[in-house]
Amino acid sequence: MIDVHEYSIVGRVIEEAKKQGSPKSVTVVIGDIAGITPEEFRHTFEHMAEWELEIETEKARVKCNDCGLGGSPKVIAKLHDQCLIECPQCGSRWLKVISGGNVYLKSVKVK
Repeated sequence: MIDVHEYSIVGRVIEEAKKQGSPKSVTVVIGDIAGITPEEFRHTFEHMAEWELEIETEKARVKCNDCGLGGSPKVIAKLHDQCLIECPQCGSRWLKVISGGNVYLKSVKVK
């Protein structure tokens, strides 16, 4: 079964790829704390498109707005469509995500 959440994320990537022409393969980057896992993305993509898919992952990087620490966050919980994180130094949840929080289309190879 495909969840609406995954369908929406994958659908946006597919739409963006189609703007480049007639795709034969795509490369997608999925952040460590994005709202979808690489496995969920691949499963949904395989039901929606017949192109080759390469997935790269991006490490999460944050900056703590309380103590100023920059680096990898501590993951408290990874839920279906969100990831709860905190500063590994002070425990604050007031963080600015620098990288690793998104899904984006990196490249498209067209026919």
